[in-house]
Amino acid sequence: MSKKSFTERMDEIIKAAKASSKDGELKSSFSRKFYDDVAGAVMNDPDYVFDEVKVRNGKAVSVETKPSREFREKLLGPIAKGFNLDAEDAKKYIEDYEFTAAQASTIYDLMSAINWEYMNTGKILKMPATKEFAGAIQLKDVDESIYENEHLKVRVKRKKHKVLQKRSNTPAWCKESLPDKKW
Repeated sequence: MSKKSFTERMDEIIKAAKASSKDGELKSSFSRKFYDDVAGAVMNDPDYVFDEVKVRNGKAVSVETKPSREFREKLLGPIAKGFNLDAEDAKKYIEDYEFTAAQASTIYDLMSAINWEYMNTGKILKMPATKEFAGAIQLKDVDESIYENEHLKVRVKRKKHKVLQKRSNTPAWCKESLPDKKW
């Protein structure tokens, strides 16, 4: 049986998620299982292509990457080398290895920890730009405060905490200047 492509696997994942919902619609709420399934679909297709947009000389340029292939080569390549596989066997191992659902399920925890620790230093986490999106997220410290809601007649003391701030506007490559209009 041949390995399924990312697209084939995603069709199955979405179909199963819709079938399990009460109204047959895909919910926008967070689902760890859904995340893990998507991670597995990406990880198990070495030919998965991510189409990122980079700005070069003031113009948006599409740059295709194969993050799954790179991940496999960087992670599985040294393992194959450590077991003294010859180049041809190592290449086959890297190409054909099928990550299990349990292995794919570790990606969320790993990525969450990495992103948290990175942003907790005060740095902005830039999301990959696509044809339709450009954005970033950042953790901000919020001082202790008292919130008063006069309508509900409630006072709430908020302890010092962190909030997530987003930066997401219309990407520059999705805008065009129009001729002046006489107002």
